[in-house]
Amino acid sequence: MAKKYLILASVLAILPLFYFPLAQWIAMSPYGNRFFLEIAFGFPLFMLACFVTIAVFCAKLLVQNKTPGVAALALLISFGMFLSFGIGVRLGQKVRMAKVAPFSTRSELLVNAIKQFEQEHQKPPKTLSELVPKFLPEIPSTGLGGYPNYSYHTGEEARDQYHDNAWALSVFTPNVGINFDQILYFPMQNYPETGYSGSLERIGDWAYVHE
Repeated sequence: MAKKYLILASVLAILPLFYFPLAQWIAMSPYGNRFFLEIAFGFPLFMLACFVTIAVFCAKLLVQNKTPGVAALALLISFGMFLSFGIGVRLGQKVRMAKVAPFSTRSELLVNAIKQFEQEHQKPPKTLSELVPKFLPEIPSTGLGGYPNYSYHTGEEARDQYHDNAWALSVFTPNVGINFDQILYFPMQNYPETGYSGSLERIGDWAYVHE
């Protein structure tokens, strides 16, 4: 029984190493979704429950004078769970950021269309729908399955909230748990180092906000 339990615990211990990178890859892929990121919100509670369960298991073994080595191994596995959780989250973040780079390149089509409209009319469009069909056949998707839509900001909203830019684009990209990550485009390229409830990382002509 103890051996079977330890085998199961070992499998669970390495699960985050694969789960978080895969969940991020799915969310940031063209036909993906955020489902696996959303349910990952319960991972910390799951890991805590595993840790408590293993601790109780070890205590029971010691009280029953069972092999101390088994209890030590169980504790080692429990700490391994927390270690793999931390590494898995970091690996997942690397996968996420690797997907933002091609998004930046892919979004040039929409950015150029807005700039062409602005050059022709001496003002930015009020909505993205004004770009269709002359400048774009349709409003494009972001190509990020979990975050498919661009948000367009112009007028006073853009100048007040986006550092005096006449217009701006944003994509709301919440990460694991309660999170407000987003990707921003400013035509003036005047991104601050911090703001929007986080720190900004330049990705091409865009900036990723780490909340």
